[in-house]
Amino acid sequence: MLRFRERVRLRAGEQDLLVVRVARERFALPVESVDELVESPRVHTIPSSPPALLGVFPLGDRLLSLYAPDRLLGAAVGDEPVALVMRSGARILALAVDDAEDVVRVDLKDVRDAPRVGRDDDLVLGVLWRAPDLISLLDARALAAACAAFGARVS
Repeated sequence: MLRFRERVRLRAGEQDLLVVRVARERFALPVESVDELVESPRVHTIPSSPPALLGVFPLGDRLLSLYAPDRLLGAAVGDEPVALVMRSGARILALAVDDAEDVVRVDLKDVRDAPRVGRDDDLVLGVLWRAPDLISLLDARALAAACAAFGARVS
């Protein structure tokens, strides 16, 4: 079975995507790459942490790192983020988003190439037009790796 990145590259098959909003931008990830969404997480800041690390929040018996999308996605999250919890191998972390909007099923043949600007080209696999929005498809593995690279994992 091909990974999502390869299926998008080949424009092969259909995929259920979770659409999230950060500021006025829409992004989508494969549903299976998201563990859960946590509304209004109780975020505890960490002194001297990198700006991309908003802090940590409790989830069950763990503390998860919550990362800001600014440097990764070029959009800033509002004051009351939703934590998009993702797993990458043994690592569990979260990205702050403004809202989780919907799950949509898309035919990957409808994906268009994303403009390449050199920044974060490995994160955005392509774009979809779903009137009236342009939705950027994200590689969840690359996103989790980029988040982890911005700060120390706390768990």
